[in-house]
Amino acid sequence: MFRPIRGRVWSRAGVPALRVALRPCGLAPGLLAAGLIGVAAPAPAAAGEIINLEAEAGAAVVAVALQGERLTLDARGAPLAAVLEAIAAEVGFALVVRGDLDRSVTQSFERLALDRAIRRVVGRDALLMMRYARAPPGRQLVEVHVRAASGTRVVRAAAAAAPAASLDADRPTRVGEVRRLARRGDASAVAGLARHLEEDDDRVVRRLVVESLGEIGDPRALPALAAALDDDDPTLRGRAIAALRAVGGARAAAAIGEALHEDPDPRIRRMAARALGRMDHDAAMAALEAAQTDPNENVRASVEAALTRAADAP
Repeated sequence: MFRPIRGRVWSRAGVPALRVALRPCGLAPGLLAAGLIGVAAPAPAAAGEIINLEAEAGAAVVAVALQGERLTLDARGAPLAAVLEAIAAEVGFALVVRGDLDRSVTQSFERLALDRAIRRVVGRDALLMMRYARAPPGRQLVEVHVRAASGTRVVRAAAAAAPAASLDADRPTRVGEVRRLARRGDASAVAGLARHLEEDDDRVVRRLVVESLGEIGDPRALPALAAALDDDDPTLRGRAIAALRAVGGARAAAAIGEALHEDPDPRIRRMAARALGRMDHDAAMAALEAAQTDPNENVRASVEAALTRAADAP
């Protein structure tokens, strides 16, 4: 594990944060996050002096700040698990990690939407699931599961084999790249589209990616489409539901079922109900039956209509 070494308080774009250096030691995992993040200036280090991090040669650095629902991160050479624990401590969600997340993270970004920020940090080296609770007027991230999975490296290799437009290119260029990948529709194209969905900040491009993955209908797109259900763009979430229904199967039905139960927008929950009503799968029916007590009257009506449609289907 790593011992937090208090550093100087810093500010980026007016957002206060605590920069810390990490040194190996034998602390229990549960103590790490508590030592990483603070909301005020830290107590001075031993002998009353603040450690100058620039003088800590080889030390890993993590700085995290949350403003609203947007995250600012500066990580240099820090273990992925340590970065995730720092984010969890700052945001206030429960973190469940399975497997060894031993790669180091060197990333820096400002005011990125929380779900996008976590996906960017985790990357494709692990499987990620985020759970939300309804918290008017929106939703609150309450739990994040991260599991190391060697199988994700195959996707990364496929993505590398597919030449892709730089994310710094203009929108028409990136849109053209998405359409080119959609026409190909092979495994490396799916991986390239998933990369755009994960890393591109342009909503127009991301919406086109989701539509394209639905048209391809490849089950390998399921993780990317399921992750899109956590996006802060309701239009994108709605299109992800349509794309998941097009891909079909138990995993798609389960993902749509989670949207039916957890999405804060009643319009999206109604879309999820309609999609599940058109999926011939036990997971779809179970999700619909569990949603009959939804607090929104219109959602309940859509759930009942979907159940009726499923019952009348040949």
